[in-house]
Amino acid sequence: MQPQKLERRVERLEQRVTRLEELPGRIDGLESQIVQLRTEMHGGFSAIREQMQAGDEAISEEMHAGDEVIRREMRESFGALTGEMGRLHEELKSQMLMLHEDTNAKFALFREAFPTDAAPTDTTPRGRRRRR
Repeated sequence: MQPQKLERRVERLEQRVTRLEELPGRIDGLESQIVQLRTEMHGGFSAIREQMQAGDEAISEEMHAGDEVIRREMRESFGALTGEMGRLHEELKSQMLMLHEDTNAKFALFREAFPTDAAPTDTTPRGRRRRR
C-alpha cells in the first residue's frame, strides 16, 4: 500500500471516531429535548382537555336552559290553545243549539201546515231495516 493512502485512511478513521465520541453528548441533548417536548405536550393536552370539559359544561347548561324555555313556551301555548278550543267549543254548541231550535221550529210549522191524524209507527227509512 502506498503511504499516502494509508495516512488518508487513518485520518478518515480518526474523524469517524471523533464523531462517534460526540454522539453520546448529542444523544443526551436530544433526550432532554424529548423529555421537555413530552412535558410541554402533556401540559398542552391537559389544558385542551380542561377547555373541552368547560365547553361541554357550558353547552350542557345552555341546552338545559333552552329546554326550560321551550317547556315554558309549550305550557303557555298549550294554555292558550286550550282556551281557544274551549271558546270554539262553546261557539259551536251555540250554533248547533240555534240550528236545532230552527229545525224544530220548521218542523212545527210543517206539522201545522200539513196535519196528520195518525202518528207514524215506524221511523226506519224504507229499504233499510235495523238488525237485531
